[in-house]
Amino acid sequence: MSTDAALDVQNGLGGLGVVIRDCNGQIMVVAIKRVKIGSDALMVESLAIRFGLEIAKDSGLFPCLVELECLAAINLIKGITSLCLEAGLVIEDIRRLVAPHSLNLFSFVSQCLILLLIVLHVELLLRLKL
Repeated sequence: MSTDAALDVQNGLGGLGVVIRDCNGQIMVVAIKRVKIGSDALMVESLAIRFGLEIAKDSGLFPCLVELECLAAINLIKGITSLCLEAGLVIEDIRRLVAPHSLNLFSFVSQCLILLLIVLHVELLLRLKL
């Protein structure tokens, strides 16, 4: 599972996205959501992770590996760094969602790798439609 978030500070909106792939890289689920949010990038990233875990559970695809480009969120979830006030409640929700499983489900993935995967998926979809 990969998640990402976008933040529109001027309008107080955030965009959450999740892609869940199987072990062969086949896309199983894609979901997006718009949320009202302040200006905290870590908060919107945390909301995207929680959203992704909820989608994975609702789809019967949990437990799954979680690949994130937000190292700060990973460190908070794993307890490597201390919780910040605004994102703290969301991080606690994430920990509860994965509680029966290991926090080792989370790993850092470079944004370049995620972008490469997206490009490859789009290219594959375009070729299948031709």
